[in-house]
Amino acid sequence: MAAADWLLEQCKLEAAVITLGKDGVFFMAREGRNPHIIPTHARQVYDVTGAGDTVIAHLGLHLADGATLEEAVRLANAAAGIVVAKLGTATVRREELLDALALSEPRQGKVVSSPEDLDRLVTALKANGRIVVFTNGVFDILHSGHLKYLREARAAGIS
Repeated sequence: MAAADWLLEQCKLEAAVITLGKDGVFFMAREGRNPHIIPTHARQVYDVTGAGDTVIAHLGLHLADGATLEEAVRLANAAAGIVVAKLGTATVRREELLDALALSEPRQGKVVSSPEDLDRLVTALKANGRIVVFTNGVFDILHSGHLKYLREARAAGIS
């Protein structure tokens, strides 16, 4: 936080954004001086080449498009997470960014509304080493029987 304060004052910046490698991205706006860290999401790292360039490019792109600083940092961090999972310098496709966001952002009660959305979600989860298990049921009131059932479903997915 001291480094961000120094940068804001000495360089007369509106905000400071500092990449933290495997620990994510730190940012703080001059207004409010409320520090934030957006953590990285675990993934296989093959090559960090271009990660910082990706962050700055996505920050510029999303800020120019009207995103808030926090939104832009979240998107830039997700994009950097994608490029480090590739060898050498790499690009980020829109679909890859959407898939990464689907994994990192809470679902907030959203429903997968098409077979294509489900396929993209399952593919993204599997690409990140996740195991996908499907079940059915009504879980409007969670009780011990539901928990037993969900634990059994989880165990079925572990190979």
